[in-house]
Amino acid sequence: MAAEITFACARSPRKRSSKAAGTSQQPIAVSEWDELTDAQRNALREWHRRMGQYREYQFAEAVFAERSNREAAMRRTCQKLAQLGWLESDPSFVAAHPTSANGPWRLSQRALDRLAIDSLDALIAAAPKHEPEPAAPAPVVPEMPTPTQTPTMLSMLERAAFEPSPYQQSIFDWIRTGSGDGIVNAVAGSGKTTTLVQAAHLLTTDALFVAFNKHIAEALAAKLAGTRMVAKTIHSVGYGMVASAVGMRLQTDGRKYRKLARDYVTAHDRDLLRLAFGLTAGKDAEQTVDPEIAAQMYTAEASGTLHMWAEAVCDLLPKLIDFARLTLTNPSDEMALSALMARFDLLTAADVPAIERAAITWLPDVLELGAGLAKVQGVIDFTDMIWLPERWNLTPRQLPWVFVDECQDLNAAQLALVLRLRARSGRMLFVGDPRQAIMGFAGADNESFWTIQRKTGAREMPLSICYRCPSSHLALAREIVPQIEARPGAPIGVLQHISEQEARQIVQPGDMMLCRLTAPLVAECIRLIKAHVPARVRGHDIGKQLADMVKAVTKLQGYHFGEFGQYLTRLEEIHRQKLVQHDASESQLEALADRVEAIRACHEEYDCHDADDLARQIEALFADETNGVMLSTVHRAKGLENPRIFILKPEKLPLAWPKQQPWEAEQEENIRYVALTRATEALIFVES
Repeated sequence: MAAEITFACARSPRKRSSKAAGTSQQPIAVSEWDELTDAQRNALREWHRRMGQYREYQFAEAVFAERSNREAAMRRTCQKLAQLGWLESDPSFVAAHPTSANGPWRLSQRALDRLAIDSLDALIAAAPKHEPEPAAPAPVVPEMPTPTQTPTMLSMLERAAFEPSPYQQSIFDWIRTGSGDGIVNAVAGSGKTTTLVQAAHLLTTDALFVAFNKHIAEALAAKLAGTRMVAKTIHSVGYGMVASAVGMRLQTDGRKYRKLARDYVTAHDRDLLRLAFGLTAGKDAEQTVDPEIAAQMYTAEASGTLHMWAEAVCDLLPKLIDFARLTLTNPSDEMALSALMARFDLLTAADVPAIERAAITWLPDVLELGAGLAKVQGVIDFTDMIWLPERWNLTPRQLPWVFVDECQDLNAAQLALVLRLRARSGRMLFVGDPRQAIMGFAGADNESFWTIQRKTGAREMPLSICYRCPSSHLALAREIVPQIEARPGAPIGVLQHISEQEARQIVQPGDMMLCRLTAPLVAECIRLIKAHVPARVRGHDIGKQLADMVKAVTKLQGYHFGEFGQYLTRLEEIHRQKLVQHDASESQLEALADRVEAIRACHEEYDCHDADDLARQIEALFADETNGVMLSTVHRAKGLENPRIFILKPEKLPLAWPKQQPWEAEQEENIRYVALTRATEALIFVES
């Protein structure tokens, strides 16, 4: 007998006058997909379209089409729709059959309110009527335009009063008549988003705009109205892929791997103790322990030293896991993981190699636990959204056209996911600025722009006119990026060199102060606050990192707050030695010194009672937004612009050091280029 799922239809409040309130006792039966009539199939399509979930219908259709285990397939589809809020289980059935998952379902009140229908017959009758969708919080898939509704390039340009530059026109022509993939080399302030939005109006097929963050994706929604393109973040795409794979509602837990790491370390603390004394760890360890070592092990455990080591592993392991996923590093490659620790400055303060050894050894197991937790319980974190699609080799809904913005900042996991989005014979357009590839510290691939071109064979196209900066600023930027051009009629702008004292006299709320290093920003922020000028340093997470470093000082043997400065120097030396042991670059050593100097500046300026008080004061200096003066590292200012930009310590742009590698020198020039292209009116260099 054919498997069957019944849908009990709850009555709409607007139609309860003729019947008692509650659930109809005559459920609507929906059998296997291939037994439905064309009218019923069209009704289901319309149902999903009107609820803004046409893609979920496509998922349902694919499940119904399966030839094996149809009952399970139908049940999975119903559960999927229930997670979206369109169906709910009949409570009376669930109470009578608590172990069953495929009993009667009914349309949820949300669906009834949206649809104003209460029967399959009404749904079928509504199918030919393509009424406008009412506003609702659920995301709506744009109406597919008919060929006669598709905007031509000319009408699109006339409607938007937009006159393309020769560079933009070349890109539009390539979209209309070209082939293959393209990659746009866009200078700072060149109107990348405007170009991509205008290009979207040329497309006659479904398309996806991959935005760098949620804020950009939301802002693009209105700009893409009237096109067949939708904007999503890479993480939202990955989230959907993982949700479809596990077949349940996902729970996002930012502390997921921290919890897993703690549980794992707690269960293996004896192994950590053995590793610390050079012994074999694991269940099969049968080594005879020298009595003297055994006594030292006992002392380490009894004195709380083992607990301190375990805490260090609990801190290190989730950080290493995060970067291993972002970079798609092989979790079994111990040398690669060790290099990863050095590259991202994850080395621990405690001079105990077993801490790092344990983190590297246990990482594959904890990653496996994390993947299992996602599969069984639907628990994920932010990085899982882009890592699990690669780990599980998932296939997303693929599209004929995919636009990718800020491609120079993609990490390996993001790029792998993005490349899965293209349909067979589909095309991709990447846009980025290789000279703004400065996010390597956060896991990005510094060579992402060129990696993309190499992997896809994309045709490179320029976008070289800067619409942001005055011509005098661009004259400086041209020393680094020769092709950058000023817009027609660009003002000369203001270029000034002033002293620190003069800067403090003229800086005002709304201004932005940039620096290559954090310590000068912290010191200047404290001075401004003392002068009653509201100010904050951009980047709450930076404040958290510095506060964590303060807490690390307190764990050094013999520590007391009265000599905090000396213990801070000792911690710096421990970190420095570890970086040297791992062949760290001079830039990493410079970054360490910068963090230490930032903490030292706060310690000297604030009258703190203890380390906790100091850590709180440091965190309070940092924020992601402010109405006062915003002080920011150049890295944190990427993507921003401001009328007046003050550059502190301009002699630090670029940073240089002995034995600097060519790629490091190029990165420093990139950072200088970003700093020079943030101001729309005045660029003010504050000389030391």
